[in-house]
Amino acid sequence: EWVLTRMNAKHPRPVYAGRAASASPATGLASTHKTQQEALIDDALTIKGN
Repeated sequence: EWVLTRMNAKHPRPVYAGRAASASPATGLASTHKTQQEALIDDALTIKGN
C-alpha cells in the first residue's frame, strides 16, 4: 500500500473477489457452481464506488 501512497493513487484498495472459505473446494451442484461463478465474475469485473 505504501506504493499506492507514494504514487498518489486515487483509486480504492483492491478487494478479494472469490468463494467464501469452505471445507470442500467444490459446491457439489452444477447449478450452485454456475450461480457462484457468475457472482464471482460480476464482483471481479465490476468497478464499484464513485
